[in-house]
Amino acid sequence: MEHGRLIRVTTHAKRGGAAQVVTYVVAEPDRAKAERIIRMKTARIEDDVEAIGRASRQLLKTFNLAPGEFIRADD
Repeated sequence: MEHGRLIRVTTHAKRGGAAQVVTYVVAEPDRAKAERIIRMKTARIEDDVEAIGRASRQLLKTFNLAPGEFIRADD
């Protein structure tokens, strides 16, 4: 796999609180597929899910991610 994707999930707080943002590294080069993986596996229906960039092959190897797998970037 030549690269993966960085996916940002924004959860908007109810009643005007601060939004929470989590970034994931996804071993999927296709932007739409990577977003769909996160939507199906971890995001809530009301969350904003957005591909924000590419993850290098080296980064995927560092996290030992197989195709279709993901990890939180802030863990």
